[in-house]
Amino acid sequence: MKRSRVDIGLSKEQYADDESKDEVTHGFGQHAKASDEVMRGRRVVKAVVASTRLTELKRHTYALNQSFYQGIKLQSSQNAKESWLENMKEYLSYAQEIDGRYGDHRGVLLTFGSGDCGQLGHGVEEDIDMCVKFPRPVQALSMHRIARVACGGLHTMALTHEGSVFTWGCNDDGALGRIGDENLPGQVTGFPEGTTIVTIVGGDCHTTAVAVDGSVFTWGSYKDKEGKLWCDGPSPNDTFKKKQVKREMGNLGRPVSTEIRDAHGEYNLSVVFNDHLTPQLVKLNGKPFGCKALGAGSYHSLFVANDSGGIYSCGLNNYGQLGLGHDVNQTELQLVEALGSKNGLFVEGGTHHSVVLVTDGTLYTFGRGDSGQLGTLDDPGTGAFKDSPQEIKVPGVTGFRAVACGSNHALAVTDQDAIYSWGYGDMLALGNGVEKDELKPRRIDWTKTKFGAAKILQVAAGGQHSAVVAEKATK
Repeated sequence: MKRSRVDIGLSKEQYADDESKDEVTHGFGQHAKASDEVMRGRRVVKAVVASTRLTELKRHTYALNQSFYQGIKLQSSQNAKESWLENMKEYLSYAQEIDGRYGDHRGVLLTFGSGDCGQLGHGVEEDIDMCVKFPRPVQALSMHRIARVACGGLHTMALTHEGSVFTWGCNDDGALGRIGDENLPGQVTGFPEGTTIVTIVGGDCHTTAVAVDGSVFTWGSYKDKEGKLWCDGPSPNDTFKKKQVKREMGNLGRPVSTEIRDAHGEYNLSVVFNDHLTPQLVKLNGKPFGCKALGAGSYHSLFVANDSGGIYSCGLNNYGQLGLGHDVNQTELQLVEALGSKNGLFVEGGTHHSVVLVTDGTLYTFGRGDSGQLGTLDDPGTGAFKDSPQEIKVPGVTGFRAVACGSNHALAVTDQDAIYSWGYGDMLALGNGVEKDELKPRRIDWTKTKFGAAKILQVAAGGQHSAVVAEKATK
């Protein structure tokens, strides 16, 4: 069912009135956007020559090799007898990630779960297209080599090998960045000439794309905890009317002013935009915090420190999703001490749970688990949670190499290209063919896809659907 058109600060009548106006869209939907002059001013850096994925593969591999070399050199100077095993595992993991992103692969996109808003990309004409039990190729993209996929709350994005972005699913909040058919993949246009997109990310109601030159493009809408706020709305004063924008959850990972009204009781939009809605440097102990991986849940954030590999978290902690051993919210970065001896690789967040993959291939989860989100609890009651990391153990599995978090479920890929899923399963997002929660990781029966032997390049998870980028395995 589609999202309601009525949110605090934007009435149904206002929405209808906005829809009827002839606005400049810049290729990103029908809602009011900034003027051409403002848009031009934002795009300070432009790619002169479109970089190929091969160039990016070489560039990232070179950077990884240099980092690895310097790390080994330093370690050898400090203790020549210390094992390099962890360093090698980390190197191989990142090398695989780089190859998956930029390598010369012929990726095919498969989706499964609930598609009542078109988020699966199979259309909505038949029930079998909206309720997909097992991973199924998206035929509308069969002529494209898929490099990456990202899942939002009710929409999906795919990035082709050539750098084109396709979106589909719920567009009530402008998250598709285009007009037209929402139920099948459609290409997003409007990027500056010569732009090559290399990364895509989806939020609940917005989408972000990163170009090879570092330019960041976003579209959709953003929300506070009470409702909807439109980007570049025609009347900021109306937009912020009766809005509480205090970020008491702390998911920014830095201190911000909580005094957002002036002496007359009016919202101080300068404070709101500058302190809350403008990117700023995150610091740890007064110094810029360098991280090699990051992830975000609905109301919390997770980071892996670049130097130590330590896991840090901040934000809402009502279900222990920060992994700190308590349920107190944190406005600044906190070390997950229970994982202090581990070298983090990737971190992912759901609505109220978190997943951490470390370099030895072990998975840890913490947070809410009453729908099986943690993959470790035998009989969780309503609201059950764990506020400290729990190790996931799967018989016969020696290690995982990739992980993805949906709102209340998770997917993980083993070193042998098997996919396991667990958590909320009523909407078929687990890909195992049954409408029920899975309390422990269960292997997806890949034979049901009729795809054949495959190399799994990536997994992604959304609100009630999931996606896989796979490549035909070669002998």
